[in-house]
Amino acid sequence: MPSPPLRGDSSLSGVPGSPSPSSVCPRCPPGTGPIMLDEVQCLGTEPSLANCSSLGWLRSKCRHNQDAGVICSNGNNPEAQALWTEPGSTVTMEVDAECLPVVTDFIRYFYSRRIDVALPTVKCLHKLASVFGAQQLQAYCAGLFAFLLPEDLSFQTALDLHAYALATRDPTLEELCVQFLWSREKGAAPGDVEGLVREVRFPMIPPEDLFQLQSNLSLYRSHRALFQEQTLQALEFHTVPLPLLAQLRGLNLSQDAYQPRLYTSPTWSWAVARSSRDSSRPSYDSYPYRYGSYPKRYDRYDRYGRYGPTSAPTGYFQTPQHPSFLFRNSRISWTLIYLPTVQSCWNYGFSCSSDEVPVLGLSKSGSSDPTIGYENKALMLCGGRFVADVTAFEGGKAEIPSALNANSSRRASFFPCPAGSFSSFRGVIRPFYLTNSSGVD
Repeated sequence: MPSPPLRGDSSLSGVPGSPSPSSVCPRCPPGTGPIMLDEVQCLGTEPSLANCSSLGWLRSKCRHNQDAGVICSNGNNPEAQALWTEPGSTVTMEVDAECLPVVTDFIRYFYSRRIDVALPTVKCLHKLASVFGAQQLQAYCAGLFAFLLPEDLSFQTALDLHAYALATRDPTLEELCVQFLWSREKGAAPGDVEGLVREVRFPMIPPEDLFQLQSNLSLYRSHRALFQEQTLQALEFHTVPLPLLAQLRGLNLSQDAYQPRLYTSPTWSWAVARSSRDSSRPSYDSYPYRYGSYPKRYDRYDRYGRYGPTSAPTGYFQTPQHPSFLFRNSRISWTLIYLPTVQSCWNYGFSCSSDEVPVLGLSKSGSSDPTIGYENKALMLCGGRFVADVTAFEGGKAEIPSALNANSSRRASFFPCPAGSFSSFRGVIRPFYLTNSSGVD
């Protein structure tokens, strides 16, 4: 990759990427090809030619007999030096076909130290930067993944990046994609149908839906034995009491198969907005629950008799006590509250410090079963488009992170919310069997 022809002041920073000039080269032969810069004016202290004034890249009014040149030392741009695998005036780059469209921009980056990165190009630019040692560009692209992934509502970008992360053994990118896709399983390889089926948590499927699988799912016929095995496991979970279930063939109830995921259906969750007006509007949360129970709604008065917008955004709902069919007639009542101030915490029976607010509060009422614990979660929703973060309810309260981390003492959300604040919050109930005396409630 030869240096591009330049024209302008002799106090030029070197190229590519502005390594320090060791001396001016007045007798350098004229260059060939397109003239990259013309009318370049530098003070000599600029970190890059891109910081000098000029007519702009590939804009010129001169010829090659007016070229200016410098002899560069190998001091300040290790990224560009990484391109040379052996001494010479040219560089050979082996690039995947899918990344060919961004090669020109990638090469120009070494000269200008500037590059535009968007959702369609971030993967290839990250790949080229990784292969050719452009560590600063690689780190920059890695930092953009969290911003760019939510832009693709089809999830295809996240799936492609996850496969790319596995191929390149990039654990940071892999974890980022896994978080975005809401998946914790890493054992099933693509195309491994049996492995994927085993990742389904059949005990979390209601019995009536289990029996419909054989008629509604074409995959059932080609993997009948596997589905029958998993269905039997689920029916044991739904019909056998806990003491017998724990003894049955040494069944380990702490396995993932017996733990609920983050189910956002009306059966197990409820959402509140940042304002009382939005929280009281009808939504899909008012649909009937699977077992025939309906959530309670208080459109104007809260449970403490407060009226209108002065009350905190609050949601009242009911869930089954446990996913097992044995608890189909048992209900737990929940109250989900957005608490913006210390005073609102006290109004609703929570103890909060000024550093904690705003915070989410969650309380339950009704009879409790000593064999059941809860690991409830709070979802931060950005504009109704995607989940920006997930936090745990501890002591009835869930932290609300900073949406953009703009001069905030709070930790930043896992995925930044461009709006600057979360539009709503969803509480998710996650009951599980307690297998020892210590549990989470």
